[in-house]
Amino acid sequence: MREIKLFTVWLILFSSLFIRSYSQSRNLARALKVKPIENGKLFFVTPVIFDVSKNKNIKKTEADFTYLFYHYTNSDSIKMNFSVFSKDLIQKPYKIVLLKNQEVIWATSEFEIFFVEKNKKFWETRLSTYLPLNYFFELLTEPQERIRFCYDDDCVIFKMKKKYFAVNRQIAKTIKIQTSQQ
Repeated sequence: MREIKLFTVWLILFSSLFIRSYSQSRNLARALKVKPIENGKLFFVTPVIFDVSKNKNIKKTEADFTYLFYHYTNSDSIKMNFSVFSKDLIQKPYKIVLLKNQEVIWATSEFEIFFVEKNKKFWETRLSTYLPLNYFFELLTEPQERIRFCYDDDCVIFKMKKKYFAVNRQIAKTIKIQTSQQ
């Protein structure tokens, strides 16, 4: 009888952990939206969350990506949108940098601030820039990739959370397949 109770408790615990992890997981169907458009496709990668290094002001950073692929043209960049949530209003960065193994592989000072607004607890700053497509694929699939926002007095480094890499590899593969078949 005791064995049945232990098994039942174990089964309930295992089931609740499985259901919780499944409901919180990011699967391909939820992470990548593909819409046909005239002469192409629109790919939208839903927000991914980045860990923030050594910055007590910034609480959370999310990025989403939009790729507009047209048949018969070379679409070589992807729109990268960032939402930075901070306790205090942050200044506009002067540069956004992509790092691989601590080396700068891409940088831009060309980005747009969509809005800055105060929510209940945090300031949200929404930025947008274009990232070369090959670096987008690296950012999605390589754990050593980092994004750095450089301000006048400091740089803040963002690293994608590890839990996203498995589905991100599927996203990169799906986009590559769907765009190379055209």
